[in-house]
Amino acid sequence: MSDDREIDEIAMTWALQTQDPEFEAWDSFTDWLELDPRHGRAYDEICFSIDRAARLVGAAAPANDDVQESYSPPRRDTRRGVLAMVVAASIGVAVIGLTMWPMSQTDRVLYSFATKPGVVRTVNLPSGSVVQLAGGSTINLDRNDPRFARLDEGRALFSVEHDPDAPFIVEVGDDRLQDIGTVFEIGKTPLGLDLRVSEGAVVLNPAAEAVDVRKGQRLVKKRDTISVRRSLPNDGEWLSGQLTFRDTSLITVAARLSQASGLDFTVDPSARGQRVSGSVAIEPIALHPETLGLLLGVKATKTGGSWRLSLP
Repeated sequence: MSDDREIDEIAMTWALQTQDPEFEAWDSFTDWLELDPRHGRAYDEICFSIDRAARLVGAAAPANDDVQESYSPPRRDTRRGVLAMVVAASIGVAVIGLTMWPMSQTDRVLYSFATKPGVVRTVNLPSGSVVQLAGGSTINLDRNDPRFARLDEGRALFSVEHDPDAPFIVEVGDDRLQDIGTVFEIGKTPLGLDLRVSEGAVVLNPAAEAVDVRKGQRLVKKRDTISVRRSLPNDGEWLSGQLTFRDTSLITVAARLSQASGLDFTVDPSARGQRVSGSVAIEPIALHPETLGLLLGVKATKTGGSWRLSLP
């Protein structure tokens, strides 16, 4: 049995078990996901396929003109039944076509992925696009529309399979971003959003401001103020364990360090207006936060369970 085939079969087993309301082995399931990026990819693709197939099976139920009330098959039973068919099919042949069945545009059916601070996760979408979540981030995806995402918290790097007939849409708060390119990074901030485009282009709010952000540009929105400027060539650098700041508020620095390292960084009230520049490696900072003083010109002091950043 090939390694990928074995992963698919184990993923099917986990998909079946996690549909049970009494399932409790979440720690073991999480450990399996973190062993290999392919595990999460296989599990996500199977769950997407099963959910899609279950809705189609429900929609195909025979009509009865003599009965006026509608009937909705139990969601859990339908999903488990379809999954059982997929598992049975996998014994002799590969599963074919579930992710390719056409879907009509219906109400959104959202499911979410979240990362703890200090943890990065890759989410592979059925459309072929890839989303990489930074630590402390939450994203919602749509089971009915694989070209939709909503970033609720944190930061994500999108590598999108471009389709001119079906643009990829990302919602961040009240803002809407439409992909007309391939690679872009979005961060949700307390006052708005931070968009950086590495390849292609993205449009902010096509039906309103319609601001084009091209390759090598960065858009920052704070409440109703929008600015576009040249971006540093460091988009997605947190994936390789690095953070670079250029004239960045210390409050933003503390938030980014908390997301990336898993430690809790706060800012002393006297330093909230301070802006800093510099580049830091995440792993050494997680081990020795006090070295931030040398790298960013601030003082890091242990206070209870957090590290407070202040003026030196």
